Amino acid sequence: MKQLKQCPYCLKHKTPKDFNKEHVVHKAASAGFENNLTVKICKDCNDLFAITIDSEMGNDSFEAYKRSALGGKNPSSLLKGNLSKRLRVKTKETDGTYTFLPVKPSGDALDPAVARSELRLVAKNSIETVSVSADELLAMSRDELMEKYDFSKPIKITGLTSEAATLKEQLERKLGTPGSQVQNKKLEAQLEYTVDGDIQRSAAKVAFNYLIARCGATNKELPFSADFDELRKFVMEGKEPATGRPVNPLLFPQERNKDHPLLKEDGYVAMLEYGIDISTGKRCLIAKIKLSIDYCYMVTLAREATETRADIEGAHVWVLSSKKIIFLDATQIDKLRGM
Repeated sequence: MKQLKQCPYCLKHKTPKDFNKEHVVHKAASAGFENNLTVKICKDCNDLFAITIDSEMGNDSFEAYKRSALGGKNPSSLLKGNLSKRLRVKTKETDGTYTFLPVKPSGDALDPAVARSELRLVAKNSIETVSVSADELLAMSRDELMEKYDFSKPIKITGLTSEAATLKEQLERKLGTPGSQVQNKKLEAQLEYTVDGDIQRSAAKVAFNYLIARCGATNKELPFSADFDELRKFVMEGKEPATGRPVNPLLFPQERNKDHPLLKEDGYVAMLEYGIDISTGKRCLIAKIKLSIDYCYMVTLAREATETRADIEGAHVWVLSSKKIIFLDATQIDKLRGM
Protein backbone atom coordinates (compact mmCIF):
# COMPACT_ATOMS: atom_id res chain seq x y z
CA MET A 1 0.00 0.00 0.00
CA LYS A 2 1.35 3.40 -0.98
CA GLN A 3 2.20 5.78 1.84
CA LEU A 4 -0.16 8.75 1.93
CA LYS A 5 0.88 12.37 2.44
CA GLN A 6 -1.22 15.09 4.04
CA CYS A 7 -1.77 18.45 2.37
CA PRO A 8 -1.13 21.35 4.79
CA TYR A 9 -4.04 23.34 3.31
CA CYS A 10 -7.01 21.01 2.78
CA LEU A 11 -5.58 18.47 5.30
CA LYS A 12 -6.59 15.58 3.02
CA HIS A 13 -4.39 12.51 2.75
CA LYS A 14 -3.32 11.69 -0.81
CA THR A 15 -0.69 9.72 -2.69
CA PRO A 16 2.69 11.40 -3.37
CA LYS A 17 1.86 11.70 -7.08
CA ASP A 18 -1.06 13.97 -6.16
CA PHE A 19 1.32 16.68 -4.87
CA ASN A 20 3.10 19.55 -6.62
CA LYS A 21 5.90 21.89 -5.68
CA GLU A 22 4.60 25.27 -4.57
CA HIS A 23 6.92 28.27 -4.52
CA VAL A 24 6.90 30.15 -1.20
CA VAL A 25 6.87 33.44 -3.15
CA HIS A 26 4.73 33.10 -6.29
CA LYS A 27 6.73 31.58 -9.13
CA ALA A 28 5.82 34.48 -11.44
CA ALA A 29 7.61 36.84 -9.07
CA SER A 30 10.51 34.66 -7.93
CA ALA A 31 11.46 32.87 -11.17
CA GLY A 32 15.21 32.71 -11.76
CA PHE A 33 16.29 32.77 -8.11
CA GLU A 34 19.00 30.33 -6.99
CA ASN A 35 17.86 27.67 -4.49
CA ASN A 36 14.30 28.97 -4.52
CA LEU A 37 12.17 27.93 -1.56
CA THR A 38 9.39 25.46 -2.34
CA VAL A 39 6.92 23.37 -0.36
CA LYS A 40 4.71 20.42 -1.26
CA ILE A 41 0.94 20.91 -1.46
CA CYS A 42 -1.70 18.83 -3.22
CA LYS A 43 -2.44 19.48 -6.89
CA ASP A 44 -6.08 20.38 -6.18
CA CYS A 45 -5.10 23.19 -3.82
CA ASN A 46 -2.29 24.29 -6.13
CA ASP A 47 -4.66 24.49 -9.10
CA LEU A 48 -7.28 26.32 -7.03
CA PHE A 49 -4.79 28.98 -5.92
CA ALA A 50 -3.42 29.40 -9.45
CA ILE A 51 -6.77 30.45 -10.92
CA THR A 52 -7.93 32.51 -7.94
CA ILE A 53 -5.76 34.40 -5.46
CA ASP A 54 -2.43 33.83 -7.24
CA SER A 55 -3.89 35.17 -10.47
CA GLU A 56 -5.26 38.23 -8.65
CA MET A 57 -1.92 39.00 -6.99
CA GLY A 58 0.00 38.33 -10.20
CA ASN A 59 -2.12 40.38 -12.58
CA ASP A 60 -4.18 42.98 -10.75
CA SER A 61 -2.22 44.24 -7.76
CA PHE A 62 0.27 46.87 -6.70
CA GLU A 63 2.94 44.15 -6.75
CA ALA A 64 2.12 43.34 -10.40
CA TYR A 65 2.49 47.02 -11.30
CA LYS A 66 5.85 47.28 -9.52
CA ARG A 67 7.18 44.20 -11.30
CA SER A 68 6.12 45.73 -14.63
CA ALA A 69 7.68 49.08 -13.77
CA LEU A 70 10.96 47.37 -12.82
CA GLY A 71 11.01 45.28 -15.99
CA GLY A 72 10.20 42.00 -14.25
CA LYS A 73 6.86 41.58 -16.01
CA ASN A 74 6.03 42.64 -19.54
CA PRO A 75 2.96 44.92 -19.37
CA SER A 76 1.77 43.56 -22.73
CA SER A 77 1.42 40.15 -21.08
CA LEU A 78 -1.18 41.49 -18.67
CA LEU A 79 -4.72 40.65 -19.61
CA LYS A 80 -6.92 43.44 -20.98
CA GLY A 81 -8.51 45.43 -18.20
CA ASN A 82 -6.08 44.32 -15.51
CA LEU A 83 -4.81 46.81 -12.96
CA SER A 84 -8.17 48.57 -13.26
CA LYS A 85 -9.96 47.01 -10.30
CA ARG A 86 -7.42 47.83 -7.58
CA LEU A 87 -5.11 50.46 -9.08
CA ARG A 88 -5.78 54.00 -10.24
CA VAL A 89 -4.04 57.36 -10.48
CA LYS A 90 -5.52 60.28 -8.54
CA THR A 91 -4.65 63.76 -9.81
CA LYS A 92 -5.71 67.12 -8.43
CA GLU A 93 -7.04 69.68 -10.88
CA THR A 94 -6.41 73.42 -10.60
CA ASP A 95 -9.98 74.01 -9.37
CA GLY A 96 -9.45 71.61 -6.45
CA THR A 97 -11.40 68.70 -7.91
CA TYR A 98 -9.88 65.25 -8.43
CA THR A 99 -9.56 63.17 -11.56
CA PHE A 100 -9.15 59.41 -11.39
CA LEU A 101 -7.29 57.73 -14.24
CA PRO A 102 -7.28 53.98 -14.86
CA VAL A 103 -4.03 52.08 -15.25
CA LYS A 104 -4.13 49.77 -18.25
CA PRO A 105 -1.53 47.80 -20.20
CA SER A 106 -0.75 49.37 -23.56
CA GLY A 107 2.08 48.05 -25.70
CA ASP A 108 5.27 48.03 -23.69
CA ALA A 109 4.15 50.49 -21.00
CA LEU A 110 1.42 51.13 -18.47
CA ASP A 111 -0.78 54.08 -19.46
CA PRO A 112 -1.78 56.76 -18.92
CA ALA A 113 0.00 58.29 -15.97
CA VAL A 114 2.02 55.62 -14.26
CA ALA A 115 4.71 54.74 -16.75
CA ARG A 116 4.24 57.72 -19.06
CA SER A 117 3.68 61.24 -17.81
CA GLU A 118 1.57 63.63 -19.88
CA LEU A 119 1.46 67.40 -19.99
CA ARG A 120 -1.44 69.73 -20.64
CA LEU A 121 -0.38 73.07 -22.14
CA VAL A 122 -1.97 75.96 -23.99
CA ALA A 123 -1.32 76.15 -27.74
CA LYS A 124 0.14 79.36 -29.13
CA ASN A 125 -2.46 81.95 -30.13
CA SER A 126 -5.20 79.83 -28.59
CA ILE A 127 -7.06 79.36 -25.32
CA GLU A 128 -7.39 75.60 -25.78
CA THR A 129 -5.43 73.22 -23.57
CA VAL A 130 -3.89 70.24 -25.35
CA SER A 131 -2.41 67.00 -23.99
CA VAL A 132 1.10 66.08 -25.08
CA SER A 133 3.10 63.02 -24.08
CA ALA A 134 6.40 63.56 -22.27
CA ASP A 135 8.30 61.68 -24.97
CA GLU A 136 6.85 63.87 -27.71
CA LEU A 137 7.57 67.09 -25.85
CA LEU A 138 11.15 66.23 -24.94
CA ALA A 139 11.89 65.17 -28.53
CA MET A 140 11.13 68.70 -29.78
CA SER A 141 13.75 71.45 -29.96
CA ARG A 142 13.52 74.60 -27.84
CA ASP A 143 12.54 76.69 -30.88
CA GLU A 144 9.79 74.23 -31.82
CA LEU A 145 8.41 74.31 -28.30
CA MET A 146 8.41 78.10 -28.07
CA GLU A 147 6.72 78.38 -31.47
CA LYS A 148 3.99 75.86 -30.73
CA TYR A 149 3.07 76.44 -27.07
CA ASP A 150 2.43 79.39 -24.76
CA PHE A 151 4.69 78.80 -21.76
CA SER A 152 3.45 81.89 -19.98
CA LYS A 153 0.40 79.83 -19.03
CA PRO A 154 0.53 77.20 -16.24
CA ILE A 155 1.36 73.64 -17.26
CA LYS A 156 -0.48 70.67 -15.78
CA ILE A 157 1.72 67.58 -15.52
CA THR A 158 -0.15 64.32 -15.03
CA GLY A 159 1.93 61.61 -13.45
CA LEU A 160 3.30 60.39 -10.17
CA THR A 161 4.72 63.25 -8.15
CA SER A 162 8.36 62.12 -8.41
CA GLU A 163 8.09 61.54 -12.18
CA ALA A 164 6.32 64.86 -12.71
CA ALA A 165 9.02 66.74 -10.79
CA THR A 166 11.73 65.11 -12.92
CA LEU A 167 9.84 65.98 -16.10
CA LYS A 168 9.47 69.58 -14.95
CA GLU A 169 13.26 69.83 -14.47
CA GLN A 170 13.93 68.31 -17.92
CA LEU A 171 11.57 70.77 -19.58
CA GLU A 172 13.08 73.74 -17.75
CA ARG A 173 16.58 72.73 -18.88
CA LYS A 174 15.41 72.43 -22.47
CA LEU A 175 13.77 75.86 -22.37
CA GLY A 176 16.81 77.36 -20.67
CA THR A 177 14.75 79.37 -18.19
CA PRO A 178 14.56 77.41 -14.93
CA GLY A 179 11.71 78.23 -12.60
CA SER A 180 9.96 80.78 -14.78
CA GLN A 181 8.24 79.50 -17.88
CA VAL A 182 7.28 76.13 -16.45
CA GLN A 183 4.71 77.35 -13.96
CA ASN A 184 3.25 74.04 -12.95
CA LYS A 185 1.93 74.48 -9.43
CA LYS A 186 -0.07 71.28 -9.21
CA LEU A 187 2.21 68.26 -9.20
CA GLU A 188 -0.23 66.46 -6.97
CA ALA A 189 -0.72 62.97 -8.32
CA GLN A 190 -0.59 59.69 -6.52
CA LEU A 191 -1.14 56.01 -7.14
CA GLU A 192 -4.07 54.62 -5.21
CA TYR A 193 -4.26 50.91 -4.49
CA THR A 194 -6.99 48.84 -2.86
CA VAL A 195 -5.88 45.89 -0.74
CA ASP A 196 -8.96 43.66 -0.81
CA GLY A 197 -9.69 40.19 0.53
CA ASP A 198 -8.17 38.28 -2.40
CA ILE A 199 -4.85 40.12 -2.09
CA GLN A 200 -4.82 39.56 1.66
CA ARG A 201 -5.52 35.85 1.15
CA SER A 202 -2.66 35.65 -1.33
CA ALA A 203 -0.29 37.33 1.15
CA ALA A 204 -1.50 34.96 3.87
CA LYS A 205 -0.71 32.00 1.61
CA VAL A 206 2.86 33.24 1.12
CA ALA A 207 3.16 33.54 4.90
CA PHE A 208 1.83 30.02 5.52
CA ASN A 209 4.04 28.61 2.76
CA TYR A 210 7.01 30.21 4.49
CA LEU A 211 6.03 28.64 7.80
CA ILE A 212 5.87 25.21 6.12
CA ALA A 213 9.29 25.76 4.54
CA ARG A 214 10.85 26.88 7.84
CA CYS A 215 9.43 23.89 9.69
CA GLY A 216 11.06 21.48 7.23
CA ALA A 217 11.75 17.99 8.52
CA THR A 218 12.52 19.08 12.10
CA ASN A 219 9.08 20.54 12.88
CA LYS A 220 7.14 18.98 10.01
CA GLU A 221 4.01 18.37 12.13
CA LEU A 222 3.65 22.01 13.24
CA PRO A 223 1.83 23.35 10.11
CA PHE A 224 -0.89 20.71 10.62
CA SER A 225 -1.64 22.00 14.11
CA ALA A 226 -5.15 23.29 14.87
CA ASP A 227 -3.44 26.60 15.71
CA PHE A 228 -3.50 27.37 11.98
CA ASP A 229 -7.05 26.22 11.14
CA GLU A 230 -8.42 29.78 11.02
CA LEU A 231 -5.66 30.89 8.65
CA ARG A 232 -6.19 27.81 6.46
CA LYS A 233 -9.90 28.63 6.07
CA PHE A 234 -9.08 32.26 5.31
CA VAL A 235 -6.66 31.26 2.52
CA MET A 236 -8.84 28.49 1.12
CA GLU A 237 -12.30 30.04 1.41
CA GLY A 238 -11.83 33.67 2.35
CA LYS A 239 -13.59 32.93 5.65
CA GLU A 240 -12.65 35.62 8.12
CA PRO A 241 -11.91 34.38 11.67
CA ALA A 242 -14.15 35.52 14.50
CA THR A 243 -11.12 37.25 16.00
CA GLY A 244 -10.74 39.45 12.90
CA ARG A 245 -8.96 39.38 9.58
CA PRO A 246 -5.45 37.97 10.06
CA VAL A 247 -3.72 40.24 7.53
CA ASN A 248 -2.75 43.86 8.19
CA PRO A 249 -1.34 45.63 5.09
CA LEU A 250 1.27 48.22 6.08
CA LEU A 251 2.09 51.04 3.69
CA PHE A 252 5.69 52.22 3.72
CA PRO A 253 7.44 54.40 4.80
CA GLN A 254 5.55 53.92 8.08
CA GLU A 255 7.15 50.51 8.58
CA ARG A 256 10.44 51.45 6.95
CA ASN A 257 12.30 52.22 10.16
CA LYS A 258 15.05 50.95 12.43
CA ASP A 259 12.82 48.24 13.90
CA HIS A 260 12.43 46.55 10.52
CA PRO A 261 15.73 46.99 8.64
CA LEU A 262 15.15 44.00 6.38
CA LEU A 263 11.93 45.51 5.08
CA LYS A 264 13.88 48.43 3.62
CA GLU A 265 15.80 46.21 1.19
CA ASP A 266 15.07 46.12 -2.54
CA GLY A 267 13.76 42.60 -2.74
CA TYR A 268 11.17 40.22 -1.32
CA VAL A 269 11.20 39.37 2.38
CA ALA A 270 9.52 36.64 4.43
CA MET A 271 10.01 36.81 8.20
CA LEU A 272 8.69 34.74 11.10
CA GLU A 273 8.66 35.91 14.71
CA TYR A 274 6.71 35.38 17.91
CA GLY A 275 4.95 38.27 19.62
CA ILE A 276 2.07 39.12 21.95
CA ASP A 277 -1.42 39.51 20.46
CA ILE A 278 -2.80 42.81 21.76
CA SER A 279 -6.39 41.52 21.67
CA THR A 280 -5.75 38.39 23.76
CA GLY A 281 -2.44 39.10 25.53
CA LYS A 282 -1.29 35.63 24.46
CA ARG A 283 1.74 34.48 22.51
CA CYS A 284 1.13 34.59 18.76
CA LEU A 285 3.11 33.71 15.64
CA ILE A 286 3.48 36.52 13.10
CA ALA A 287 4.85 36.62 9.56
CA LYS A 288 5.91 39.77 7.73
CA ILE A 289 5.72 39.45 3.96
CA LYS A 290 7.13 42.09 1.60
CA LEU A 291 6.58 41.62 -2.14
CA SER A 292 7.35 45.22 -3.16
CA ILE A 293 9.32 48.12 -1.72
CA ASP A 294 6.09 49.92 -0.80
CA TYR A 295 3.91 47.40 1.00
CA CYS A 296 4.43 44.91 3.82
CA TYR A 297 1.76 42.47 4.94
CA MET A 298 1.76 41.52 8.61
CA VAL A 299 0.07 38.13 8.88
CA THR A 300 -1.05 36.64 12.18
CA LEU A 301 -0.50 32.95 11.53
CA ALA A 302 -1.68 31.78 14.95
CA ARG A 303 -3.35 34.07 17.47
CA GLU A 304 -2.67 31.59 20.26
CA ALA A 305 0.51 29.73 19.40
CA THR A 306 0.22 26.73 21.73
CA GLU A 307 2.96 24.81 19.93
CA THR A 308 5.86 27.24 19.83
CA ARG A 309 9.17 26.47 18.13
CA ALA A 310 11.80 29.15 18.66
CA ASP A 311 14.02 27.66 15.95
CA ILE A 312 11.58 28.60 13.18
CA GLU A 313 12.05 32.33 13.80
CA GLY A 314 14.13 34.05 11.14
CA ALA A 315 13.87 35.57 7.69
CA HIS A 316 14.68 34.94 4.03
CA VAL A 317 15.45 37.77 1.63
CA TRP A 318 15.02 37.36 -2.14
CA VAL A 319 17.64 39.83 -3.44
CA LEU A 320 16.44 41.11 -6.82
CA SER A 321 19.82 42.38 -8.04
CA SER A 322 21.67 39.08 -7.58
CA LYS A 323 18.75 36.63 -7.81
CA LYS A 324 20.02 35.01 -4.62
CA ILE A 325 18.17 34.11 -1.45
CA ILE A 326 19.76 34.97 1.90
CA PHE A 327 18.74 33.53 5.28
CA LEU A 328 19.09 35.34 8.61
CA ASP A 329 18.28 33.76 11.96
CA ALA A 330 16.65 35.60 14.85
CA THR A 331 20.02 36.56 16.38
CA GLN A 332 21.21 38.14 13.12
CA ILE A 333 17.94 40.05 12.76
CA ASP A 334 18.28 41.40 16.32
CA LYS A 335 21.79 42.61 15.49
CA LEU A 336 20.46 44.46 12.45
CA ARG A 337 17.88 46.11 14.67
CA GLY A 338 20.66 47.17 17.03
CA MET A 339 19.24 45.20 19.91
